[in-house]
Amino acid sequence: MTASHLIGGHLNVYHSKLQMQADKGLEIMGQRRAISQDAKLARRGDILTAAETLLRAVGYDDFTMQKLAGSAGLAKGTLYLYFTTREELVLALYTDLTKSWIERFLAAEKASAEKANHAPLYDDICQRFYNSFIDDDLLVDLAARAASALEPHVPSKAYSEAKRASALIAKRLGGYFCAVFGVPAAAGQRLAWAFLAALSGAQQRGIRLYADQIVPEDIHKLCDIASCKNVFLNMVLPLTPK
Repeated sequence: MTASHLIGGHLNVYHSKLQMQADKGLEIMGQRRAISQDAKLARRGDILTAAETLLRAVGYDDFTMQKLAGSAGLAKGTLYLYFTTREELVLALYTDLTKSWIERFLAAEKASAEKANHAPLYDDICQRFYNSFIDDDLLVDLAARAASALEPHVPSKAYSEAKRASALIAKRLGGYFCAVFGVPAAAGQRLAWAFLAALSGAQQRGIRLYADQIVPEDIHKLCDIASCKNVFLNMVLPLTPK
């Protein structure tokens, strides 16, 4: 065997070892990226959980990223790695709360239907839908703020993600309407969007009295007529599926 063959053989072995090391390095990097991504998602979830706790304790007006950093045990700068503004963070939380509420509503409706011996009435569904919504004070508060105080102040990516989430929520609710009323998918979707839009509009335009607020008698009467619940029901009750 010539010297050139020996050198060539050694080079091939050397290159093979380098390739194996490179492949192993890429595999380790891939694992690290996966772990890192999982860790990021977990951290994001922890931040939203801490934000929910703080918001329920102090309210939206007194909620700051600085206070959240303190309660979550994180540096303030860390929060901005996940959410660029306070509004983006709160909008993400509002989206999660809305998803959870819709799932609770649908689960309750399913349980109720299994006990009943007749199909649910549309008017009753409207009432239960609203009543289940107002069970969560934070959800109600954020619903009133979403369109004016949150969505205009978030990056387009965060806005788009929130709207895609709304579309999935409407799809879930629309599927329920299709199953209950036997309407086509498109009709179920339209009704779902109408419910969600009416709910949002009612929270923004409905008249409510706040604690210790003193108003004239005519405003009290107006509150009864145009309460958030009545505004919602006045918008959705005429939409009875045919």
